[in-house]
Amino acid sequence: MYDYNSVRVCSESADLKVQTEEKGNNQDIVYEMVFHPNGNLNGSWVDNEDILLKYEQK
Repeated sequence: MYDYNSVRVCSESADLKVQTEEKGNNQDIVYEMVFHPNGNLNGSWVDNEDILLKYEQK
């Protein structure tokens, strides 16, 4: 983790067990941002998990 322009930036861990523990211990931190084909921005590669911004069609 490092700070950049008042934003804490984290690199992704390849060890999913450790990543799950870290996410559980630091629930106020977004570890990854992924745009999914359904338009949602998630904090996970799983399309129905950790939805940060739900796509709303207008």
